[in-house]
Amino acid sequence: TLFRSINYLKELSESNSVFNREGILIYALSQSFYSDNSNEAIETLKSNSLLFDKSLLFSYLLGLSSIKNRNNKEAIKYFDSCLNFGRSYLQIPSINYYRAESYLKDLSFNKAVYLYDLYLTKPDGALFVKDANYKLFNLAFLYGIPDSAYENYQTRVLSVGSLQTGADRYAYNRITNNYTPDSTLFKSRLLFDGGYFERSIQTLSSGRISNYTKTEEKCEFYYRYARNYQLMKAFDTSIDYYNKVIEVKGSEEFYFWGNALLNLGHIYSGSENYSKAKEYYKRALDYKGDSYRNSIRTEAKAGLKKISNH
Repeated sequence: TLFRSINYLKELSESNSVFNREGILIYALSQSFYSDNSNEAIETLKSNSLLFDKSLLFSYLLGLSSIKNRNNKEAIKYFDSCLNFGRSYLQIPSINYYRAESYLKDLSFNKAVYLYDLYLTKPDGALFVKDANYKLFNLAFLYGIPDSAYENYQTRVLSVGSLQTGADRYAYNRITNNYTPDSTLFKSRLLFDGGYFERSIQTLSSGRISNYTKTEEKCEFYYRYARNYQLMKAFDTSIDYYNKVIEVKGSEEFYFWGNALLNLGHIYSGSENYSKAKEYYKRALDYKGDSYRNSIRTEAKAGLKKISNH
């Protein structure tokens, strides 16, 4: 199983094996992306920093763990430090993508545009190509950055790249459904993803639910509040907003509905209200939308398995 494999990696990382360094790196990466222990992953890497002095991969993994942990300032620092290794190292194309992501979440839009464009000149295969073009579409549509020809980015989302990642599928679905970006929701999501929770809530407070006529936008408005309060551990307020998402008429087809149910399961599981947690995890399995469907269902099944003995 996955958790057994992670335990084997932990043993390898603590051993005197010649593969010790590789074990540390892979164990830290698995902590961050499969066990949702980004803090532990970062501490694992930092505590072994002397083993990885002058390592591009070390800085890259610290950046990945930081961005996953919504510690955006640290992510910028580590991804920027990757530039110090020069062309003598095997290049990792996605460094430019993740640097762009971290600057976007810092609302440094011009820097983000430059880095997305740099990534798109030499992407990591077809990965994140649709997502990068979708981010550029949002910036062009809302702020005229890099220019106002946002239709070009719409076309690229539809015509280039793959649908292998959740982010790429999300971008494709947004464009095919003729989504029109909203500045308040756009900035709020970026700030949340960067770990700037209070700033994200302040951004939301500049708008109001009556401004939105589309079902998806109503769902997202409540959902952004809920996610910020959840990460700030204001769980009662978070629950109220997640319920508002679920109660929006017609919300079932949208990602926000599925993830609201999933996160309600997580909150109730954390407070040991297992009957409620099971109820919401099971409802999350019913999500039939296209965006992030597999990941939502997989996480709901994992949540149910974790509390199956309660």
